[in-house]
Amino acid sequence: MNMQKANEQINKRCPLPDAEFFGMLNKTEEEILANQESIRAKFEEYKAFWEEREQNVLSLRLGLADGQPHTREEVARMLQVSPVDVYQMERKARWELREQTQHKLPLADILAKAGVYMPEEADQSPEYAERLAEFEETARKFRWTEREQAVMYLQLGVADGRRRTLEEVAQKFQLSREQIMRLEHVAFTRRVCHMRWKRLADYLDD
Repeated sequence: MNMQKANEQINKRCPLPDAEFFGMLNKTEEEILANQESIRAKFEEYKAFWEEREQNVLSLRLGLADGQPHTREEVARMLQVSPVDVYQMERKARWELREQTQHKLPLADILAKAGVYMPEEADQSPEYAERLAEFEETARKFRWTEREQAVMYLQLGVADGRRRTLEEVAQKFQLSREQIMRLEHVAFTRRVCHMRWKRLADYLDD
């Protein structure tokens, strides 16, 4: 299974609030134009989370600026940057949106939405409290999304101290072993990606 297919299946089974909007960047020109009303509504809802350059990139890519969707290469020429810079700004905009909209639910509610449950209060041992505190600190450090928190809580065995295998976690979330591996990889590399985006933003500001 290729990377794009894996991402599509993960987003379908563990949807994120921004998946539909940013998914339009991979659609055809006809599909983008057919969904202009909903795209514009989402753009207006989200744009407060983005800097002006990110708004400009997304507006051009999705045909909101002039009624014509543009490729990354076209946007790069318009803004006098490279296509890689355009791609990174798209990624940064998505990351910023997740940063601003995630972590609003208590961990117990996040887990319950995914069908994973914390021990009852009476059954919570000092060891569990220690594991939970370490887990929550790690989740903040690496800026885990809700689905990543649910997957990693189960895989790391926070509830009972028993780490689950990739196969066990995959079966629980109805995903493949490879998709769980990808989620884990993304969860632990986001901090590195964040620093790269920050360096890119600083470079573009110079």
